[in-house]
Amino acid sequence: MALSTDVFEPRTIRGILKGLEKSATAKEQFEIAWKANVNKRVNSWTNHKDNCTPAEQLEWEAEVVEYVDYLHSKLAVHGNASTSAKEIPRIIDKSIPLLGPRTSFGIRWDGWNSTGARNVYGIRMNERAIGYQLRCKDCKANDSPGGYCFVATNHVFWDKWEHWKIPRNIPYFLKRAAVTHELFDLIVELRPSSTSAGLAENLKQLHLLEYRQRMLEYLSYFKSARPSLFKRNNLQKFSSPTDEKGYNDCFLTNDLVTDLYLDFIARVRQSESVEYSKTRTAKSISLDNTFKSAGKATIIDKDGYRQNPLKGGILSAINEEGEGLSWRFCVSPSPAERSGTYHLYDKS
Repeated sequence: MALSTDVFEPRTIRGILKGLEKSATAKEQFEIAWKANVNKRVNSWTNHKDNCTPAEQLEWEAEVVEYVDYLHSKLAVHGNASTSAKEIPRIIDKSIPLLGPRTSFGIRWDGWNSTGARNVYGIRMNERAIGYQLRCKDCKANDSPGGYCFVATNHVFWDKWEHWKIPRNIPYFLKRAAVTHELFDLIVELRPSSTSAGLAENLKQLHLLEYRQRMLEYLSYFKSARPSLFKRNNLQKFSSPTDEKGYNDCFLTNDLVTDLYLDFIARVRQSESVEYSKTRTAKSISLDNTFKSAGKATIIDKDGYRQNPLKGGILSAINEEGEGLSWRFCVSPSPAERSGTYHLYDKS
């Protein structure tokens, strides 16, 4: 589900749903129950150890969750209902705004993620994604190896998906972080021609540009606002970009850029490279090694001593067109270890 504050205005939605109640008492009870559920969820998320989200954002997210729960209560069928009861179509009042997800056949919603929404890094601004506990009846009946209970914001659920198969409006989740689909595609395209630190810095500058543009928009709206006789418009100070109680922006780090690109390599490029290498042919083969270059690499331990853990290197084979045919990591430069590569191309 994708909602923004431009579409979902909690007070408006709550007022519409409250107006559908029949009596004044029912309307009052609806308002009390709604606010109690929102406050309970906000308190639960606030107490989570990894939470660093402003209370206003958590409150808005809790309002969205309560709205989705309301829709689900109007459309859900009890699991113990008879077959005939399950076949009766559920109809809701046409006055209810449908801004959220649509129900899926064979999927049962089983509660929101208790830790709240996850932060999703974006190109110019970050987003938030909250997961729902889902149970797939068909997966359980077919004894699916991937299980039948999952949360869509958990990286485990997406581990076996190809990147290009993930829907474009779904973020890309890792264990440590999540990024938008657009940002992931950008990293995949630009990382080979840049460094992780350089790419992370460029993304940081785009976030700061967005921050400045929003500040300019706020000042422009304030300047164009008409003075009121009943309420004075006071100019509010814009918080710093990383103020946890204000703008609260955070930036993608260079190690996360590396993790994302390496995950893409492991899932896609590595298998593609293996299959493509099998199609290459050669009239003449050249073997080359990087033993001398690898021997120059040193590691400094905590006491300041330099060590050279690499005694071997990479032995690669190329054809007459300069295309790589194979490579092998050798622990040592001994001929016996290199002979394994020679046997691959021995026609005798």
